Amino acid sequence: EAERLIAKARDSYKQQQRNENAAQVTLLLAVKQAGLGRCQQAKQNISVGLALYRGRIHLSQASLAAALCNETEQSQSLMNELLKDYPSDTSVVVVAVPLMKAQLELNRQNGAAALEILETTRKCDFGLFAGVGPSFLRGLAYLQQKKGKEAIAEFESVVSHKGVDLFALEHPLAHLGLARAAVLTGDTARARTEYQDFLAIWKDADQDLAVIAQAKKEYESLK
Repeated sequence: EAERLIAKARDSYKQQQRNENAAQVTLLLAVKQAGLGRCQQAKQNISVGLALYRGRIHLSQASLAAALCNETEQSQSLMNELLKDYPSDTSVVVVAVPLMKAQLELNRQNGAAALEILETTRKCDFGLFAGVGPSFLRGLAYLQQKKGKEAIAEFESVVSHKGVDLFALEHPLAHLGLARAAVLTGDTARARTEYQDFLAIWKDADQDLAVIAQAKKEYESLK
């Protein structure tokens, strides 16, 4: 339903010859699709969005979506274009590019490198540009390294900043991260609670999403 509404918004913008806005909503959808594993749809929207407009925000969104789908070459190419066109832009150099680089390191199962990159973004945590993204990625990196206590701290910081980037996927997904981190620390009771919270928040979501199916499987294994 969200995809349908965003497509409607995109078409409305195009009719008004507002291609910059049309591209932005399309690429934001691509990021969300990529974050949920819907990479075929995300790749299509990356192409559609960039064909409409290639600005600072658009290249950042497209590169991040590509990174989330493990399209390393495309993500890096878009990142290079971004840095070439906006070499002195704070949001690009200090926030967007480090986030993309960190995601690519996570794809390589190199959590330590991702954490090193993300340390440079701490001064921007929960700000206008960074939102909850850096903290969430740090949580994932700690999970990858089997460091449950550190992962919990990062995911808790996301949960405690509900008003920052209100509609970010990271907010509900942080509960799933907390559940997995609690398993690592041996806190089964908290893990169950966090899985329940995540599944309750997304009770009306498409149940065939891979992230929901996996969460249900993990939750059942704790019963």
